[in-house]
Amino acid sequence: MLAIGNDLEHFEKTDLKFFAPAEYEPNDWRDPFVYREGNRFKMLLAAREKVGPFLKRGLTVVCSSDDLFHWKVDGSFYAPHNYYAHECPDLFKMGDWWYFVFSEFSDRTSTRYRMARSPEGPWIAPPMDTFDARSFYAAKTVSDGKKRYAIGWDPTREGDEDYKPWQWGGTLVAHELVQNSDGTLSVRCPDAVSAQYCKESSIKEQSRFGDIGLQDGEYTLRKGGYARVMFGEMPQNCKIECEIRLDETGKDFGLALRMNQEYDLGYYVKFDPVYRRMCFDRNFRPGDVPFMIDSERPLDLNDGKWHKLMILVEGTVAVVYIDGVAMSVRMYDYKEGGLGIYANECGASFRNIKVYLPKEGA
Repeated sequence: MLAIGNDLEHFEKTDLKFFAPAEYEPNDWRDPFVYREGNRFKMLLAAREKVGPFLKRGLTVVCSSDDLFHWKVDGSFYAPHNYYAHECPDLFKMGDWWYFVFSEFSDRTSTRYRMARSPEGPWIAPPMDTFDARSFYAAKTVSDGKKRYAIGWDPTREGDEDYKPWQWGGTLVAHELVQNSDGTLSVRCPDAVSAQYCKESSIKEQSRFGDIGLQDGEYTLRKGGYARVMFGEMPQNCKIECEIRLDETGKDFGLALRMNQEYDLGYYVKFDPVYRRMCFDRNFRPGDVPFMIDSERPLDLNDGKWHKLMILVEGTVAVVYIDGVAMSVRMYDYKEGGLGIYANECGASFRNIKVYLPKEGA
């Protein structure tokens, strides 16, 4: 359908109704992305073929028009026969590369991207083809002429409880897209978002357990069992920054969020050197629930180098950034608790641990 307006607030619908041709399912002919190519308009649509395996009929269709009213279906734009649907298609150029963005809910419910030298393809799936974890969906991109951002939602959960089903929609999350030398994309926290957290809050060690060294503000948690350091109460809305280093490989290490003093109720941002991933987890799941990763991202820290970590927390939402990798999460059940660091059967170091509060009005 088409609506016309003279500003971005007031629109009037026209009589245009553009239905799916017979070879496509009628109810998935949606999420239009319209752009200009020369003197013509092009439109990408989320569509589904009527034949084939039910969960793999999704494709992106491209249409063309001279006036936005009369449209011709040109055929498939991208049809890998891999997903139920390619929701929210988006197309843009950065440098010498074209990028096609879509969201799927048949594999890992993720926003994915493909890259090509031409808008006609062929489209390449990079090794890491997502911007974030499962908790970042329906992202579209926008540019201010200098930088480009992917803007999606961190979905809410039913009943506002951990481990309840994810819902459709949530809290806006924005990532700045960064083009790497090989054309692949990584993400970082937008400067305008990070700058909202400018009031440094003092943190003080409250307790420690295990084999731990401290020199010039640098904590060294040595391998051998479990080591942890507990700091003060975590603000509800804050930015946490620190540098981390894996010294001796083992199970996992990372930060504890909203953790109680006994270190048994709260959340973990875990770095797993064996499986080369970052994941989000919590203690004491309700009932007899086996180990179940809430969110995870591929990440390899087995290089003995320092890595800068940033965590933004606002109420139930948290977004983790490290090495161009982002992980958005939800934290419902534990609303209070302290900030901590830990190492589980591995050696790890932490330095420059800082907490920032948002400026007034942010």
